[in-house]
Amino acid sequence: MKTIAHLFITIAVVVSMSTISFAQEEKNQSPPYIVITQAHWNWDNVDGDQERWLELEQLWHKNVTEKNEYIMSSGVYHHYYTEDNSEVNFVTVYPTWEAIELAGQRSDELEKAAWPDEAERKAYNKERNSYYTTEHSDEIYVGLPFIKPVMDDAGESLVVLVRDRHLAFPEDGTNEEIAELMKEFHSNVTHKNPYLLGFYMHRHAWGSDGRDVQLVFVLKSMADIEKMQDEQGKLIEAYWPDEAKRKEFFKKMNKYLTPWHGDRIYQTEPSLGKSFTPPNEEELMDADEK
Repeated sequence: MKTIAHLFITIAVVVSMSTISFAQEEKNQSPPYIVITQAHWNWDNVDGDQERWLELEQLWHKNVTEKNEYIMSSGVYHHYYTEDNSEVNFVTVYPTWEAIELAGQRSDELEKAAWPDEAERKAYNKERNSYYTTEHSDEIYVGLPFIKPVMDDAGESLVVLVRDRHLAFPEDGTNEEIAELMKEFHSNVTHKNPYLLGFYMHRHAWGSDGRDVQLVFVLKSMADIEKMQDEQGKLIEAYWPDEAKRKEFFKKMNKYLTPWHGDRIYQTEPSLGKSFTPPNEEELMDADEK
C-alpha cells in the first residue's frame, strides 16, 4: 500500500480547463498549481495521540517537504467549523504543472535518504498512516493572481475561511472583462482590509466540478471574521460611493458567478507550513531531461 505522502503527491495529471480562464497579471507568468488532499482521522487508532501525530508529521516535513525544491509551499489545515470533524486538509503548491510529478519523484528520494533502513522506513510509514483512514480525495486548482499573501504568521495557528463558489459562463463574457473586474475589486477592497492577513483565489484545474472557485481568507481569530465582513462593506461603499455605479459594477461581476456559495472554517498547523522560492523554468526543464 502506498504511504500517505505518496497519495498526496502521486496524481495522474490531465488538464481540463473551462472556456473562461483568467489572465495572469504579467505576460508569460506561470500560475501555480494547488493540490488539495483531504484525509480523514482514523478514530480506531486507540494507541495514537495528537502529540505523537504531530511528531511524525514534523519528521516528514523536516526531512522531505522542506527539502523538496519542487514544492513552493504547503500547509496542513484542521477542521474547525465544517460538516465533517474528521477532515485534515493537506495543501501543496507547485510552481508549474510539471513540478507535481517531479516533486513526487524527489519525495521518494528524500524519504529513502531520511530513512535508509527499509525496515525503519516501513515502520515509520505504518505508524504515520495509522492516524488516517484509507479514504481521501484530491483536487487540483490553478492559482489566480488576485492574492494578498500572508507575510508573517509569527508561528501562530491562524483561522482560514474557505468560500466555495461556482463559475457561471455568460455568452457575452470575456476573459479580459472578468480579470479586470476581479482585479479592481480585490485591489480596492480585499487587499485594503486590515483584518485580512492573507487572501488567495484559485479555480478548478482537475477534479469533480469544473465550475469550482475557492476564495481563501486568512485571519488571526474567529472574531476577526465578522470584523472582516463588516470592513468589506465599508470599503465597498468608500470605493463606490455612488449607489448606481456600485450596483452596475456588481451586476457585471456577478454574471460570472452563480448565486450559490458554501463556507468552511479551518485552523492552520503552524509547525507544518512551508513557503519558499520555487525553481525557475530552466531548472525544471533540466531536471525533466534527466
